[in-house]
Parts: sequence; structure tokens; C-alpha cells
Amino acid sequence: MTQEFYLLKLRPPSGCSPSPWSSIASCIPSLIAIWQRLPKAQQPRLVWAGQGEALIAPPARLEPTTSQLWDLALIVQYPQDLREPGNTRVEILGQFVDEFHTEIENTPTDFHTKAASGNLGSTDVPRSHSLPGYDRIEKMYQQSPKPGTPVHMINLLHFAPNTGKQHYKQYLEACAPALGAFGAKIAYHGNILANDHVQGGKQWDSLLIGAYPDKLALIHGVIHPSYLEAFMMREKALADTMLLATIPVDLTSYDALVHAKL
Repeated sequence: MTQEFYLLKLRPPSGCSPSPWSSIASCIPSLIAIWQRLPKAQQPRLVWAGQGEALIAPPARLEPTTSQLWDLALIVQYPQDLREPGNTRVEILGQFVDEFHTEIENTPTDFHTKAASGNLGSTDVPRSHSLPGYDRIEKMYQQSPKPGTPVHMINLLHFAPNTGKQHYKQYLEACAPALGAFGAKIAYHGNILANDHVQGGKQWDSLLIGAYPDKLALIHGVIHPSYLEAFMMREKALADTMLLATIPVDLTSYDALVHAKL
């Protein structure tokens, strides 16, 4: 099994005819319809999907392929190695959408949720915080609070040489109590196996998707004193990063669509 991570920028329809690739609501069903033309044993499977909500931290080395607000993020699992001759990867997305994609390998990570000390019950949104990217998080909340709606934070990671990966592991261990106290979990953690598909030559080492119950939980988690202390380890661990806030797509209805057409 092979998995790939996609960031998609949907294109507006050309002419008078609507395009299934110009809206999130129609894009995923269109992909499923294409995959179902393949024999069942060769059909890809949608593992995770998120609708782009806000670019919280663009990469330091700005490139068009990873510095914009993407419309849709996908993790797709393929039934065989993409690098093998005769693989079944469907070369369809690039014809209709602007895309960034790279091959990944799921590496589950424990995220212990021992509660941190401090006031966990406040519903106030702090202002003018010094945490990098906090102004974008606050703006995202103020424009569309969506209480009770989960938010998934995509972290594309490029580790600092030599000790970066180990320092990032220490960061995850140190920040878990603060973020876990507000219900945060790791939705996906994977190593990036190949960058040969990446437009612009951007090199990433790892993908982590953090899941929060809603935007307010995200805000309170990242300003907690325990997290701010751990954040220094994150800065030390990374040579570059990109953070994209997304609203996760409920795949239940799409699973039903797949089974209905099998």
C-alpha cells in the first residue's frame, strides 16, 4: 500500500458549462467516479480530506506551490507502490486543478493527554499574542468562529540538520499536556518518502495533522504557558514549515457512495 498527500487549488469553470473540478462538493465524488472505473483491487481509497480554511504559516522559502491558501487537502491510499512499473495511480488531478503532492508513509504517534495546569474554562479570545502565526489564527476565529466544528491543522515539516527530528519528538512530548487538555489529538503523522512529485523542488520530511475540537480549543491550546515553553523546541527542530488550517470533510457519505457503486 502507498499513500499520497495532495493539496489542491480548484480552478474556476471556463465558459458557461459548470465543471466538477471547480467546487469541493463535486470534486470528491468526481474522483470516486474515476477510481471506480478501475478493477476493484486497483481502486484508490480516500483516507482523509480537509477543506482549506486559513494559511497560518507560509514556508520561509516562499514558493507558489506551498505558500497559497489551498482549497482542499487529501490523503489517498493506493493499492500498490507508485514507483512500480504499471502502477494504478490515476493521473487526473493535474489536468483539472493546480496541485502539490508527495508520497507519504503513515507513522502513528502517541499523544498523551495529561491535563496541564491553568484555567481551562475561559471562553475569552486573547489579543495581540506574540506566538508566530497567532494573528492569523485569531483572524480565522473572528471571521468564522464555527463553535463545535473541528479544525485540523496541517503541518508540513522540514527538519533542521542532524538533531531536528529528535527535537521535534521532544516538542510533541512537551506540548501534549497543554494541547491534550483542550481535546487535541494527532489525526495523522507520516514520513514523506519522496519529493520527486513536488512542484518547485520543495523538500519536506514529515506531515503531521493535528485535530482540535474547534477553533477556540486551538487558540487556548497554543497560548497555554506549557505550550509556549514547548514551542521553543519546535523552533529549534525545524528549518522550515507550512501550517494550513482545514475543516475536516466527513467521509461517511462518500464511503456510502463507494459501496453503493461497487
